[in-house]
Amino acid sequence: MSMDSTEAPGADFPAFRLMNAVFCEDIRREDNGKDMLLGVYGGDIVAARCPIRVGVSLWLQYVSAPVRTGETGIALRLRFEGHEKPVSQIGLPFMEEGEATLALRGMPLEINGSGTLLLERRLPGQDWEEIARKRVTCPDPATEASSDRAGDA
Repeated sequence: MSMDSTEAPGADFPAFRLMNAVFCEDIRREDNGKDMLLGVYGGDIVAARCPIRVGVSLWLQYVSAPVRTGETGIALRLRFEGHEKPVSQIGLPFMEEGEATLALRGMPLEINGSGTLLLERRLPGQDWEEIARKRVTCPDPATEASSDRAGDA
């Protein structure tokens, strides 16, 4: 999933453009340096039951502008739509100009119900901005209860 997040370089903040955001269960690094994405969520993140606590990984591919002296970089956070408290948050310095990838592995995610998980970024001096989203789906408790009863018969 990707969204265009191009910012024109300016005196106060660098350019940052997200090219791809892949939500998955795990990311492993091969001996040859390649990232291996396991359990990629091509559609919704579907929980077996709710509430549940799972680990989610995020593989990001982005382009950034050159780093300037004193620049702090970017902050990323995951949060559920409608909730201000983030599920996870990280600050990253810009290491180099150009295309880069970032693997965020095993972030704990507590799922209490269906909703939308937002990936947001904040550049220095700016507000949080959504750059990707992923739908989270829980089983319907009424359907789950009726299937449990049918199995007992």
